[in-house]
Amino acid sequence: MAYLSKADTIRGVSDEETEYCPNCNYDLTGLPVVGDCPECGTQYSSWSESEGSRSVPVPTEKQPWLARHARSILLVIAAVPVLACSGVLSFIVKNDYVMGVGLLLCFLMVLAAVIAYFYEDAG
Repeated sequence: MAYLSKADTIRGVSDEETEYCPNCNYDLTGLPVVGDCPECGTQYSSWSESEGSRSVPVPTEKQPWLARHARSILLVIAAVPVLACSGVLSFIVKNDYVMGVGLLLCFLMVLAAVIAYFYEDAG
């Protein structure tokens, strides 16, 4: 396994040419060789050729729907046993407080799933 040194992963300021984002011309000096532009979010990568260094956008592959939303799906699936366990426990203990706590936890998990779903769609 090959490891990159710090010089290989971070742009230097000294003898290298200044590189700019291919989309918004933001100065990428001092940033990692591959990453997202802090100004516009465009992905870039750099390499050196005989005529100098260049910045180019990196194409992104969109993941399948199931892979993008796995966190949301798992949160909803995990909320069901929480609700079931709190119902059984409140029946055994004969206390509605336990069911209230279970409902609150279930609501928070579903809310987190909805937020994660929209966050994952945007990213």
